[in-house]
Amino acid sequence: MKVFTDGTSNQLVGCCNQQRPQAGMVLVRVYGPKTELLIDRDAELVIMTLLSAAACGPGLLAKFSNGVAYEFVPGHCLTLEQIRTEKYGSLTAKAMAKIHSIDPSNLLPPSLTIDREPKLFQNLKKYLDLLPEKFDDETKHRRFQQLKGKCDFAKEVEVLERELLPLESPVVLCHNDLQINNIIYSSDKDEICFIDFEYSAFNFAAYDIAVHFCEYCGQFEAQ
Repeated sequence: MKVFTDGTSNQLVGCCNQQRPQAGMVLVRVYGPKTELLIDRDAELVIMTLLSAAACGPGLLAKFSNGVAYEFVPGHCLTLEQIRTEKYGSLTAKAMAKIHSIDPSNLLPPSLTIDREPKLFQNLKKYLDLLPEKFDDETKHRRFQQLKGKCDFAKEVEVLERELLPLESPVVLCHNDLQINNIIYSSDKDEICFIDFEYSAFNFAAYDIAVHFCEYCGQFEAQ
């Protein structure tokens, strides 16, 4: 067994049989407490099924009450310096374009349905509804109050919605969290694939691209 992550959002453990290495590794992800407030776990399973059928994601092997088991994607995370180069930037763009072009119509079984409405503003409003009036941690609460003093979050969302919706960015299947730890390079295939589809949903294509470029700041440098 190998522990990949042990954080607040989930714990990810890799399991393999050392006597049968050819069978590969299985990943078991246990959901973190209260993450269902941010993440639609039922929708996540549909997305994983869809991506696997489109050869854009690992196969879903099992689900249980507070987690899932799925195939391991071989490869390694790139550094910030690598992801900014023409070679890896081009491979990332191709992988993103492949996901953006997925049409669920003929890939999902009749028992599964997917919401094709863009999730950006739905999620922003949901997150705002989850904000408490006060944080128990005094330092956190003080920072929160400072932010509230500078910005009316709800009004900011209204302005963004009013200004961005008329641009009519195409609504496509998006990853929605393309920081470099979720971008895997396979040297054997010389290609890039994505992992961790917790936030994936139909959304504005421009948003998916913008999120990726925001990560160029490096706040999630791979370890």
